[in-house]
This record gives sequence, C-alpha cells and structure tokens, in this order.
Amino acid sequence: MGFRAGFKYIGTIREGSNAFESQRGTPGFQVMLRCEDGDTDFVIWLTERNRENAARYFQTIGADMSRLENENYIQYELPAAIVGVPVAFSMKDETFNNETRLKCAWIGRPSTGRPEKQVATFFAQQSKGAATAPQPSRGAKAVPASVPAQDESAEDAPKSAPVDDLPF
Repeated sequence: MGFRAGFKYIGTIREGSNAFESQRGTPGFQVMLRCEDGDTDFVIWLTERNRENAARYFQTIGADMSRLENENYIQYELPAAIVGVPVAFSMKDETFNNETRLKCAWIGRPSTGRPEKQVATFFAQQSKGAATAPQPSRGAKAVPASVPAQDESAEDAPKSAPVDDLPF
C-alpha cells in the first residue's frame, strides 16, 4: 500500500538503527522502522534546541537513559536492544530545495488499544477531585489554573499530561 502523509502507523523498530552525522556535522540517531506498509526511518537530532525531544524519543525506543553517555553502548548495544520495540509514528511531506519527500514526523509509544479504559480513567480522576481548568474563549489569554497539592503517596493520584502528549 505504501506510506501516506498525515496517517498514523503502528510498527516496530527493525535492524540497522545507528548513530550518524549529517553533512553539516549535526549528530543524530537514525531509528529504522517497519510496519505493514513498509520500512522507513526516523532521525533523533541531537542539538541543544532538541535536547528535551531527543530524551523523550530515546525513552520511547527503550534506551537505557543512564548509559547514553557510553559510546560502546550507543554503537553496539543500543541498536541491538531496541530491535522489535513497538512504536507508533506518523508520516509527513517535507519540502527541501524544491524537492518534496515523505518522511517520518514523530515516533511515540503505541496506544494501549483500550480507549474506553483511558476515557473512564480520565473521568474517574475528575470525580475524585482533580482540578479542571476552564477552557479559555477564542482569542483570550490562557491563565494557569490553581491546582491543590496532591498527596504523593496516593497511587491513584492524577498525573498531569505534558502538552506534547496531547493528541491534537
């Protein structure tokens, strides 16, 4: 069938992932991906500006974060350790030098496959007293909501989702 821009795919990491350097010297880690529609890759760029995203991507692929400072781990162990890790990803069209090509836009963990449970958990947290901020009207400035402190020992305490994890 082939890949199409704007579609989400579920696949796994395949053999061949490795560290590399762009033509301009920017370091990156190329993650090789496979799904029913074919093979592609995703590059985790290692720049100061992308540091937080890179850390999140390395967590997503199952890297041992405590060992990423070890060259041997990156060159030999990490590529083998991540083969078969399930990932979700999306494709997008990218134009560079008047050439448009399809590339992987992001990678993440695949959903649990149980959206009903996620919805129920979301509303269960609300009924247990989790603060909900009113949505600002269009054009209004967003003001942070005041959230009461939660007992950290409570296992079912609601966790706030990072903005990057929101599906829109």
